[in-house]
Amino acid sequence: MTLKVLRDAGLSDKVTLVNQSPPVGAANIAAGKIDAHADFCPWSEIMEFRGTARKIYDGSEAGIPTFHGIVVRDDFARQYPEVVEGVLKATLAAQQWISEDPRRAAEKVAEWTGVEKEVLYLYFSQGGISTMEASIKPQWVEAMKYDHALLQQEMQIPDLDFASWIDDSYLKKAYADMGLDYAAAVASAVSPVARAPGRKPAEIWFRDQGIVAYDSTAAMLAAEADAKASGETINATYVYDNLTGLKLFGKAAYLVKDASGEVLAFMKKSDSEQHIAQHGGSALLTDAPVAMLD
Repeated sequence: MTLKVLRDAGLSDKVTLVNQSPPVGAANIAAGKIDAHADFCPWSEIMEFRGTARKIYDGSEAGIPTFHGIVVRDDFARQYPEVVEGVLKATLAAQQWISEDPRRAAEKVAEWTGVEKEVLYLYFSQGGISTMEASIKPQWVEAMKYDHALLQQEMQIPDLDFASWIDDSYLKKAYADMGLDYAAAVASAVSPVARAPGRKPAEIWFRDQGIVAYDSTAAMLAAEADAKASGETINATYVYDNLTGLKLFGKAAYLVKDASGEVLAFMKKSDSEQHIAQHGGSALLTDAPVAMLD
């Protein structure tokens, strides 16, 4: 992703890349030692939640899907297929467990990993950043081929035979054993853009009463203002980027009161400014957005 966006922006020869693990990069961002850090999830959102950095580019803008996969040596898989299938079944069960109760999953995984529950909910919840589904889709394979070709140009990595490297037979068996439809999973794909603008409810995670959904961002902001006035503790608020449909922390979003009166959220300030220039409206103050809605 980093190599692609730098190349697309004509910045490949103007940026110095230094490898740093995400925890080191996050610490250096917080200390002001580096200007930017490209990382994998959930570090961008961790920094936004902690207030030490903000996202200026999201991987979705690269136009290539991102996903995680499991790699196993062929000789090991052939000798111990039950181990491979066991790991895959455990993964599928974990995905189902997350989908059944995203808040519970966020709270438990936070205990196990140290990542804030509010950040994990951003990934696990309905309309969140991650989809809990394990099938190997043609789009994923094409993305890997693109990524590999780009890395060959930039980093001189060796050739890879995708036909022999990708083997979904173990996954298909795990799906079948668990009564799941693998073909249907392969045929389905979630596009965040399809849920923009504003097709999912905004949310507030209250410390005491839990997570409450609202029909609009404006309604959520009003509820947030009332809660703060009454001294109620809020863990986090969630909105959706008007362009990509990505779920965002409310405190990290740029809010715009549209010409129609609707409140829209944007991940990037430049996108909010462009919307105002093209469609009218006004920017809302981050510290007191409700005061500007009347």
